[in-house]
Amino acid sequence: MSIMGTRVVRTEDPVFLTRGATYTDDLTDERLTGALHLTFVRSPLAHARITSIDAEAARNAPGVVAVVTGAELGIAPKLLFGGAPRTMARPFLAVDKVRFVGEPVAAVLTEEQYQGQDAADLVEVDYDPLPAVVDLHASLSERCSSSRTPVPTSRAATATATRSTSTSSTTAPWSSPTTSSTSGWPRAPWRRAPRPRCGATTGG
Repeated sequence: MSIMGTRVVRTEDPVFLTRGATYTDDLTDERLTGALHLTFVRSPLAHARITSIDAEAARNAPGVVAVVTGAELGIAPKLLFGGAPRTMARPFLAVDKVRFVGEPVAAVLTEEQYQGQDAADLVEVDYDPLPAVVDLHASLSERCSSSRTPVPTSRAATATATRSTSTSSTTAPWSSPTTSSTSGWPRAPWRRAPRPRCGATTGG
């Protein structure tokens, strides 16, 4: 049965409403002794270049242990989930450009939670606003007019795309028989050659 349109009964609410649950602030594990609190400085713009970040005042604020920017973090962009195209890799902290409202720009580590927000407010980030695409049709149009080439998701996908370009002109490169010639079972959709695409798969 599909979950779409089906009433989902939440079973976890009573324990939260009656204060019987354990919240993060309620944890008393000894392994958390001395743990720091993390507060993110987030972008207020959907699309912009980061021209400068001044975190000196925040670093000198009470209780602040460290303020880290994307350039200082030194971690390569990562995929949010396995199997996603490499073009969807995102940095933990934005470095040169922000691509959505709320994207983390800097991380503030403090001894107490309330000190984090106070220090985050002291981080000065200068943005150079860029046009933002908020409409689905405009997003598709921008994607097709982009001059960038999408990054292949894997070597297998690259090989499949290469083979598809050498097929007969009477057969569309993305077409495939509905059944397998060996087993008679429906062909899995992920075995089809990829549809031709235009431009980059991500904005900006």
